[in-house]
Amino acid sequence: MTAATGSAPLTEARIAAYLRSRLPHATSVSVSGLYRIPGGASRETWSFDATWNEAAGPQRRGFILRRDPDASLLVTERDVEYNVYRAFATTTVPVPRVYWIESDPSVLDRPFFVMERIDGCSTDGVALVARPDDAARQAIARRKFEILGAIHCADPAALKLLLLNPEGAPRADECAARELRRWEQIIDAEALTPEPVLRLAIAWLRHHPPPSAQRVVVCHGDYRTGNFLFSADDIHGVLDWEMAHLGDPLEDFAWTCLLNWRLTPTPGERGDLIGGIVRQKEAITTYEAASGIRVDPAALHWWDVFSHVKATAIWLTGGRSFAEGRTQEPLMALIPRMLNGVQYSAILDLLGW
Repeated sequence: MTAATGSAPLTEARIAAYLRSRLPHATSVSVSGLYRIPGGASRETWSFDATWNEAAGPQRRGFILRRDPDASLLVTERDVEYNVYRAFATTTVPVPRVYWIESDPSVLDRPFFVMERIDGCSTDGVALVARPDDAARQAIARRKFEILGAIHCADPAALKLLLLNPEGAPRADECAARELRRWEQIIDAEALTPEPVLRLAIAWLRHHPPPSAQRVVVCHGDYRTGNFLFSADDIHGVLDWEMAHLGDPLEDFAWTCLLNWRLTPTPGERGDLIGGIVRQKEAITTYEAASGIRVDPAALHWWDVFSHVKATAIWLTGGRSFAEGRTQEPLMALIPRMLNGVQYSAILDLLGW
């Protein structure tokens, strides 16, 4: 089988050759069922099955290959995502096992890493939201915020993630300023047109700093419905750690409350369920119990405004990639067109305009 991508095809034969280099004691290595999983605007995600023989007998395993795209909504480091997966594998946070990382682009045209495929689960947030609001869906909602609490309880030093941020771990009183500076720089570099609403929000954020972080933690960076694998009533794997960094835990909490992730039937509809599955009061109660962190309303408001600025910065990055011809993925052009207005309206609403 051959699967076409933006620059070069992946084939089952090429992946099998790579696996042979990683499984030196295996024989009869074969790959089948290769296909690209839809979505994944920051990194290509491919699924395949592999079989081989070894001393213990015939083996069969499902794998996920995460490959750098030709262009994306945001440039991220695969090493960060790989190392965070590996670190959290030693904790109670459910993550897929990672196997190999490859930085040499000549192997499969672009750098990538390979990890475990967890079968029998889904990431389809729309389908989850559409399910009846019964005990099973409520269990997933509860687990979502218990897991977020567990992420924020993990000790970055014990996980050997103190160097997660290129500039080093922030102090509790500089988490917000650092993140605001980072995303303002991205907007400066990526915006194709003037962005008056974003500039208004950035000015407000700069002049109304939040309280210091109660704890400097590993922030997932994109924790939301749609970025975890779930079954009928539980979560089995937290995915997409490419924006992980050290920072204020309320940054993650505010991001998962973003309007975009409420997955309501009408685009931009506010709704009242975080991630489309739980009321904010219940989410706060579960998260505070799991993390020991208080969801301070003033801090949450600041991070809520910030989340909409960050989201728009991501959409702008994709739009520039498409406009400059670095990608032909329609999603890169479609997302800014669909969602920028949602962010602008939310920002103005949050600022009382």
